Amino acid sequence: MGTLASQKNSIRKKMLLARRSMVPEAKREADREIAIRLMGEPILKTAEIVCIYVSLPEEVATHELLVAFGRQKKTIVVPHIVGKTITLCTFSSLNNLTAGMFGILEPRGDALLVPSDMVDVFIVPGVAFDRKGYRLGWGRGYYDRLLKDITVPRIGLAYSCQIVPGLPHEMYDIQMNVIITQNETIEV
Repeated sequence: MGTLASQKNSIRKKMLLARRSMVPEAKREADREIAIRLMGEPILKTAEIVCIYVSLPEEVATHELLVAFGRQKKTIVVPHIVGKTITLCTFSSLNNLTAGMFGILEPRGDALLVPSDMVDVFIVPGVAFDRKGYRLGWGRGYYDRLLKDITVPRIGLAYSCQIVPGLPHEMYDIQMNVIITQNETIEV
Protein backbone atom coordinates (compact mmCIF):
# COMPACT_ATOMS: atom_id res chain seq x y z
CA MET A 1 0.00 0.00 0.00
CA GLY A 2 2.87 2.41 0.72
CA THR A 3 3.08 5.46 2.90
CA LEU A 4 0.35 8.07 3.07
CA ALA A 5 2.49 10.45 1.02
CA SER A 6 3.08 7.86 -1.71
CA GLN A 7 -0.64 6.99 -1.77
CA LYS A 8 -1.48 10.67 -2.20
CA ASN A 9 1.15 11.06 -4.93
CA SER A 10 -0.21 8.06 -6.80
CA ILE A 11 -3.77 9.47 -6.70
CA ARG A 12 -2.46 12.93 -7.64
CA LYS A 13 -0.73 11.55 -10.77
CA LYS A 14 -3.88 9.67 -11.89
CA MET A 15 -6.14 12.66 -11.31
CA LEU A 16 -3.85 15.13 -13.07
CA LEU A 17 -3.69 12.78 -16.06
CA ALA A 18 -7.49 12.43 -16.08
CA ARG A 19 -7.90 16.21 -15.95
CA ARG A 20 -5.34 16.76 -18.73
CA SER A 21 -7.10 14.15 -20.86
CA MET A 22 -10.35 16.10 -21.01
CA VAL A 23 -11.34 17.18 -24.52
CA PRO A 24 -11.40 21.02 -24.65
CA GLU A 25 -15.08 21.24 -25.62
CA ALA A 26 -16.06 18.79 -22.86
CA LYS A 27 -14.03 20.87 -20.39
CA ARG A 28 -15.78 24.10 -21.48
CA GLU A 29 -19.20 22.45 -21.15
CA ALA A 30 -18.28 21.03 -17.73
CA ASP A 31 -17.06 24.49 -16.63
CA ARG A 32 -20.44 25.97 -17.67
CA GLU A 33 -22.39 23.29 -15.78
CA ILE A 34 -20.26 23.72 -12.65
CA ALA A 35 -20.71 27.52 -12.79
CA ILE A 36 -24.50 27.14 -13.04
CA ARG A 37 -24.56 24.74 -10.07
CA LEU A 38 -22.29 27.00 -8.02
CA MET A 39 -24.31 30.15 -8.72
CA GLY A 40 -27.42 28.28 -7.52
CA GLU A 41 -25.90 27.55 -4.10
CA PRO A 42 -28.00 29.27 -1.38
CA ILE A 43 -24.94 30.58 0.50
CA LEU A 44 -23.91 32.58 -2.56
CA LYS A 45 -27.19 34.46 -2.59
CA THR A 46 -26.42 36.01 0.81
CA ALA A 47 -22.61 35.97 0.83
CA GLU A 48 -21.10 39.44 0.64
CA ILE A 49 -17.40 38.49 0.67
CA VAL A 50 -16.45 35.53 -1.52
CA CYS A 51 -13.00 33.95 -1.67
CA ILE A 52 -12.41 32.17 -4.98
CA TYR A 53 -9.26 30.96 -6.69
CA VAL A 54 -8.04 32.24 -10.05
CA SER A 55 -7.97 29.08 -12.15
CA LEU A 56 -5.02 27.57 -13.93
CA PRO A 57 -5.77 26.24 -17.45
CA GLU A 58 -6.45 22.66 -16.29
CA GLU A 59 -8.57 23.57 -13.26
CA VAL A 60 -12.30 24.23 -13.17
CA ALA A 61 -12.44 27.66 -14.81
CA THR A 62 -13.25 30.61 -12.55
CA HIS A 63 -12.60 33.67 -14.74
CA GLU A 64 -16.28 34.03 -15.71
CA LEU A 65 -17.31 33.42 -12.10
CA LEU A 66 -15.04 36.26 -10.97
CA VAL A 67 -16.76 38.57 -13.45
CA ALA A 68 -20.23 37.33 -12.41
CA PHE A 69 -19.53 37.93 -8.70
CA GLY A 70 -18.31 41.40 -9.59
CA ARG A 71 -21.57 42.13 -11.43
CA GLN A 72 -23.41 41.05 -8.28
CA LYS A 73 -21.42 43.68 -6.35
CA LYS A 74 -19.86 41.08 -4.08
CA THR A 75 -16.47 41.74 -2.54
CA ILE A 76 -14.19 39.18 -4.17
CA VAL A 77 -10.96 38.05 -2.58
CA VAL A 78 -8.44 35.75 -4.21
CA PRO A 79 -5.44 33.87 -2.84
CA HIS A 80 -2.00 35.43 -2.93
CA ILE A 81 0.88 33.18 -1.90
CA VAL A 82 3.46 34.70 0.42
CA GLY A 83 6.11 32.25 1.56
CA LYS A 84 4.28 29.21 2.96
CA THR A 85 0.94 30.92 3.51
CA ILE A 86 -1.97 32.23 1.51
CA THR A 87 -3.03 35.80 2.13
CA LEU A 88 -6.30 37.06 0.71
CA CYS A 89 -6.34 40.11 -1.54
CA THR A 90 -9.21 42.02 -3.08
CA PHE A 91 -9.88 41.29 -6.74
CA SER A 92 -10.78 44.19 -9.03
CA SER A 93 -10.43 42.82 -12.56
CA LEU A 94 -8.77 40.12 -14.62
CA ASN A 95 -6.59 42.86 -16.14
CA ASN A 96 -5.14 43.65 -12.70
CA LEU A 97 -3.60 40.19 -12.23
CA THR A 98 0.01 39.15 -12.62
CA ALA A 99 1.74 35.77 -12.45
CA GLY A 100 2.81 34.89 -8.92
CA MET A 101 4.30 31.79 -7.35
CA PHE A 102 3.73 28.59 -9.36
CA GLY A 103 2.46 30.76 -12.27
CA ILE A 104 -0.84 31.39 -10.48
CA LEU A 105 -2.43 34.74 -11.34
CA GLU A 106 -2.64 37.06 -8.33
CA PRO A 107 -3.60 40.71 -7.77
CA ARG A 108 -0.87 43.27 -8.28
CA GLY A 109 0.70 44.91 -5.22
CA ASP A 110 -1.96 47.58 -4.66
CA ALA A 111 -4.71 45.08 -3.73
CA LEU A 112 -6.08 45.31 -0.19
CA LEU A 113 -5.51 42.46 2.24
CA VAL A 114 -8.65 40.90 3.72
CA PRO A 115 -8.56 38.77 6.90
CA SER A 116 -9.82 35.23 6.31
CA ASP A 117 -12.36 35.56 9.13
CA MET A 118 -14.17 38.28 7.13
CA VAL A 119 -14.98 35.87 4.26
CA ASP A 120 -18.50 34.41 3.97
CA VAL A 121 -17.65 31.47 1.69
CA PHE A 122 -14.48 29.86 0.32
CA ILE A 123 -14.42 28.31 -3.17
CA VAL A 124 -11.34 26.16 -3.63
CA PRO A 125 -9.70 24.01 -6.28
CA GLY A 126 -8.38 20.51 -5.82
CA VAL A 127 -6.66 17.70 -7.64
CA ALA A 128 -9.10 15.14 -6.19
CA PHE A 129 -12.00 14.99 -3.73
CA ASP A 130 -13.90 12.19 -2.05
CA ARG A 131 -17.53 12.02 -0.97
CA LYS A 132 -16.65 12.74 2.66
CA GLY A 133 -15.37 16.16 1.60
CA TYR A 134 -11.67 15.42 1.78
CA ARG A 135 -9.55 17.26 -0.75
CA LEU A 136 -6.22 16.41 -2.30
CA GLY A 137 -4.25 19.41 -3.54
CA TRP A 138 -0.71 19.73 -4.82
CA GLY A 139 0.70 18.55 -1.48
CA ARG A 140 2.07 21.81 -0.16
CA GLY A 141 -0.69 22.40 2.43
CA TYR A 142 -1.50 26.02 1.51
CA TYR A 143 -5.28 25.59 1.61
CA ASP A 144 -5.19 23.38 4.71
CA ARG A 145 -3.32 26.14 6.56
CA LEU A 146 -5.68 28.83 5.23
CA LEU A 147 -8.85 26.93 6.13
CA LYS A 148 -7.82 25.35 9.45
CA ASP A 149 -9.83 27.77 11.63
CA ILE A 150 -12.58 28.58 9.12
CA THR A 151 -16.16 27.78 10.09
CA VAL A 152 -17.97 29.26 7.06
CA PRO A 153 -18.85 27.05 4.06
CA ARG A 154 -16.03 25.61 1.99
CA ILE A 155 -16.95 24.63 -1.56
CA GLY A 156 -14.66 22.52 -3.74
CA LEU A 157 -14.94 22.68 -7.53
CA ALA A 158 -13.98 19.61 -9.56
CA TYR A 159 -14.74 17.63 -12.66
CA SER A 160 -16.53 14.31 -12.16
CA CYS A 161 -13.34 12.44 -13.06
CA GLN A 162 -11.71 13.98 -9.96
CA ILE A 163 -14.13 12.36 -7.48
CA VAL A 164 -12.61 9.23 -5.95
CA PRO A 165 -14.14 6.67 -3.56
CA GLY A 166 -11.85 7.68 -0.69
CA LEU A 167 -8.76 9.76 -0.06
CA PRO A 168 -6.05 9.06 2.48
CA HIS A 169 -6.11 11.93 4.94
CA GLU A 170 -4.43 13.22 8.05
CA MET A 171 -5.79 15.21 10.97
CA TYR A 172 -4.75 18.54 9.42
CA ASP A 173 -6.54 17.85 6.09
CA ILE A 174 -9.56 20.15 5.88
CA GLN A 175 -12.88 18.83 4.58
CA MET A 176 -15.14 20.70 2.18
CA ASN A 177 -18.81 21.20 3.06
CA VAL A 178 -19.88 20.97 -0.59
CA ILE A 179 -18.22 19.65 -3.75
CA ILE A 180 -19.63 20.70 -7.10
CA THR A 181 -19.01 18.84 -10.36
CA GLN A 182 -20.69 19.15 -13.72
CA ASN A 183 -22.93 16.19 -12.82
CA GLU A 184 -23.73 16.64 -9.15
CA THR A 185 -23.54 18.64 -5.99
CA ILE A 186 -22.13 16.59 -3.14
CA GLU A 187 -23.26 17.82 0.29
CA VAL A 188 -21.04 16.61 3.11
